Amino acid sequence: MMLKYLDSAIYQNSYIYRKFERGEYGDSHLLGDSGYPLKPHLLTPYFNPTTSGERKYNEAHIRTRNVVERQYGVLK
Repeated sequence: MMLKYLDSAIYQNSYIYRKFERGEYGDSHLLGDSGYPLKPHLLTPYFNPTTSGERKYNEAHIRTRNVVERQYGVLK
């Protein structure tokens, strides 16, 4: 959990974060895991999904994040 906190703290002190907060990226979005705070530009999974829509959102979120994380593995 400490690593997730560090990732979130680093992000929230970044230049990119400030640009998103100012709306400089328009309708762009980032995907984050549950260690990040929900923001209009930062989509995170539901902690306890209760509806079918929330569960489907979480599934789509996980599938999309997995693609990105695999690409990081390839780059390493």
